[in-house]
Amino acid sequence: MALSRTIVIAGAGIGGLTAALALAARGFRIVVLEKAERLEEVGAGLQLSPNASRVLVELGLTERLKLRAVTPEALSIMSARAGGELLRMPLGEAASLRAGAPYWVVHRADLQAALAGAVADHPDIDLKLGATFEDVAPHAKGLTVVHRSGTIRRSDLASALIGADGIWSTVRQHLFPEVQPRFSGLIAWRGTLDATQLPKDYTARRVQLWMGPNAHSGRLSHCGRAPDQRGRGAAGHLEPAGLEHARRYQRGDGRLCRPALAAGGADAARGGRQLA
Repeated sequence: MALSRTIVIAGAGIGGLTAALALAARGFRIVVLEKAERLEEVGAGLQLSPNASRVLVELGLTERLKLRAVTPEALSIMSARAGGELLRMPLGEAASLRAGAPYWVVHRADLQAALAGAVADHPDIDLKLGATFEDVAPHAKGLTVVHRSGTIRRSDLASALIGADGIWSTVRQHLFPEVQPRFSGLIAWRGTLDATQLPKDYTARRVQLWMGPNAHSGRLSHCGRAPDQRGRGAAGHLEPAGLEHARRYQRGDGRLCRPALAAGGADAARGGRQLA
């Protein structure tokens, strides 16, 4: 008996939604399970080099992203100690033509919103919000994937199950309970700033990567997006952090935090990076 053409994906983040669109384009029926009642992507900016943006273009997302994504003119490698530019890589439209796809900078929430819009419009993708993955059982016809929405328990016959449900993956915990995330010892700080509050030196349409001893800092240019005021910390490994944390770090390599301090405030988040 032929296997089901249905694939179940647990998680409607950037990875899960992208996988859903890519597989639907190959003729599969997709069921996406997302435990949240509504989609809210937290975070800050992303750099999408041509190998990543090419996938989004092929999925038909150019029109949805062109008003939100920025094509930087250059990428600069900066010295945190000396304060000068070590290397500049030209980007812009010329680099996009050479690579066959654009180099984009975009806010995570804008990327997820574009993906979610494309998923909602696709007739072969069923996005189930408030649906939690519970169990999976293999058999001769494929898999039976069990999920719960409130007090209602349902199941889908599928040919495959994809776990795209993040660092605290329920799918991974169910299939590989012995594999646990471990703290890498690295801490990432991220946040958003109102571009209108930055000094002129920091408003150019380019990406800056400041390199310092045991640390680095990146600055991405966005189209004047207002600071993200949504809550932090729901995932359990991310804590709120205000400007005082940046001021504390200023005693070390101050140039790494200069954009945030110059703006006088930031909606920043401090989080420990977990690596499986």
